[in-house]
Amino acid sequence: MRYVASKDMEAVATALKRTYTAATIEEAARELDAFEEAWGGNYCAAVRVWRNAWDNVVPFFQFPPEIRKITYTTNAIESLNMTMRKYTRNRRIFPNDDSAMKSLYLAIREVGKRWRGVHGWKAALQVLQILFGEDRVPVNA
Repeated sequence: MRYVASKDMEAVATALKRTYTAATIEEAARELDAFEEAWGGNYCAAVRVWRNAWDNVVPFFQFPPEIRKITYTTNAIESLNMTMRKYTRNRRIFPNDDSAMKSLYLAIREVGKRWRGVHGWKAALQVLQILFGEDRVPVNA
């Protein structure tokens, strides 16, 4: 999305969503072609990024839809990293290591207030248990 103008971000995101939520690899390839037809003239760099990364996207489709949804909708790590950067960027020099650790602790505490449960996690957990067995994905975990 870094190559997309802010006025078109929502429409481009909607078009791309049809690609990564497709049921099969073939359907996803068709949706990527449709995305290129619709947006390739204005945002050829965004299309090129998806084409270059396509080999990394294809293995994603070997998983059932429940697991794929959890994968592409979970960005808690990115949210945590952004919050930690925000807390440390405003103050580049810390008097000692303890003050830096306290600042990161406060960042984690702040982001923890906003965290909610992951939508669709129960369905994904059931699929994980079917795929990998209860010994690797325990029920009481």
